[in-house]
Amino acid sequence: MFSQKQEIKSLPLFERLKFTSIVSSNLDEFYMVRVASLKDQVHAGYEKTDIAGMGPKEQLKEISVQTHELVRSQYSTLNRSLLPALEKVGLHLVMEHEKLNEEQQEYVDRYFEDNVYPVLTPMAMDSSRPFPLIRNKTLNIGALISKKDKKKGQGCTGICYCPGAFCTASCGCRSIRE
Repeated sequence: MFSQKQEIKSLPLFERLKFTSIVSSNLDEFYMVRVASLKDQVHAGYEKTDIAGMGPKEQLKEISVQTHELVRSQYSTLNRSLLPALEKVGLHLVMEHEKLNEEQQEYVDRYFEDNVYPVLTPMAMDSSRPFPLIRNKTLNIGALISKKDKKKGQGCTGICYCPGAFCTASCGCRSIRE
């Protein structure tokens, strides 16, 4: 395991970033296919064991343990290695609107109003509505919405589909290819 980590660290920065992305994409696919199948088996009451002697419930528990460790490791690598390395080469991930300069804030605001807001499709979910269809491999934002006087867990959930990334050279950002 140690030698694999050393080999990965020797790869160029963007290859490591791409690798992290590919691992995440593969994990998404695994959950969409294999984990969904195991959950179907559990719901159907299927209890036959696999070649390793594990039934669907046990497999799901083990998958959860292993996935949590993998994702924890990915976030650790992202936050402790990749993001600092990106900073060193001049690529900054800005997570707060207030940290942008005035020109960048205007660009982001204008872009949101012209390109993002018109295609946002809010969908409410509560006990009186069926769960909405969410397209595969899309970015969506979910929000729990409730009145201040309601107890936690009451209210409804809203989901919005979001368009893809929007950074361009015109906002003053450096291109990844530069």
